[in-house]
Amino acid sequence: MDCREYRTNIRAFIKDELDAKKTIRLIRHIDTCAECKEELKIQFLVFEGLKRLENGGTFDLNKEFATKIRNSLKYSKAMESFHRVIQVAKAAGIVVTICYLLIGLLF
Repeated sequence: MDCREYRTNIRAFIKDELDAKKTIRLIRHIDTCAECKEELKIQFLVFEGLKRLENGGTFDLNKEFATKIRNSLKYSKAMESFHRVIQVAKAAGIVVTICYLLIGLLF
């Protein structure tokens, strides 16, 4: 993906609407792209800032931005691991089924 594609995912990332793979890719990209990271921070500030103004709260942009990135990455990696476990379980089920069928054909 290029920067333009990553930037189209920023709003979905902030709203927790990106899937795990896209979230991980976006986070890895902003680690190496200062412009996209700055755009993400700006949109995060606007989105979170408006929410806080409506509620009368304040927030520390840098702290909450870092927390958002860290939590999103942790959650996305856990979801990817979960999906891998499910795929392995499906494959194991198929292998067991094939073994039973082969044993049934032999006996």
